[in-house]
Amino acid sequence: MLCHECGRVGRQRPAVAQCRFCLVGLCKPHLVAAREEAPVPQYACRHHPERPFNQQDAAALVAATR
Repeated sequence: MLCHECGRVGRQRPAVAQCRFCLVGLCKPHLVAAREEAPVPQYACRHHPERPFNQQDAAALVAATR
């Protein structure tokens, strides 16, 4: 399984876990970023696997992983 967030920006990185809400695959950096972003209990995620990939999302994701 590949990381969903990396796939949005054209990278192929193996997933090490799944989002507990939408079940997309996440690599270690995106998993850590998701935990740091919302350390309190949450009831949804920001992955939105149903939306098509676009350049604006890609730019935001690249900036988040640097």
